[in-house]
Amino acid sequence: MTHNKRFSELWNIITKHISFDDKIVADIGCGNGEFIKAVCTAGAKQVYGYDKDIDQSIENLDIDLLWIDHLSNIQIIEIDINKWLPTVLSSIDILACFSTLSYLDNPQDTVKNFKTIADTVLIEMQYIGDGAGKLIKNDAEMYCWLIDCGFNVVLPVGKTHIVETQKKRTIWLCQ
Repeated sequence: MTHNKRFSELWNIITKHISFDDKIVADIGCGNGEFIKAVCTAGAKQVYGYDKDIDQSIENLDIDLLWIDHLSNIQIIEIDINKWLPTVLSSIDILACFSTLSYLDNPQDTVKNFKTIADTVLIEMQYIGDGAGKLIKNDAEMYCWLIDCGFNVVLPVGKTHIVETQKKRTIWLCQ
């Protein structure tokens, strides 16, 4: 089981701005399921996790027997996000997509779809020179890109530190 070394930093940033209590939450690119566990603990009433390979997410959630009370609130779904259609989800309160968009064929169309189904969207994306980043150079470009995706509110709420590359990634809150 792997863990995102930055997760506690990311979680601390997000929870200063968002309450998950009684919310329906989707995690696009849910990886090992850490975010799913955290939002369940924070009171989310339903959580959907989407990833191209869900084995790691399911293994991580099933290993911890303490999560047995929360498992009925969680659905992990294997899906190719490149072929993802907005009809897969509807009426989501909070949608999160961390370090996934750079791997998609058309991330802008995907984010436009996010806007149509979620009240609040949390995004973190690698920029050029950081891992898989190939589209956006910096925060200024990212802000404009998110506005072009149709969001009226685009706020940088914090940055996480990537130890291996000495880069920082911005967490965006979009509505």
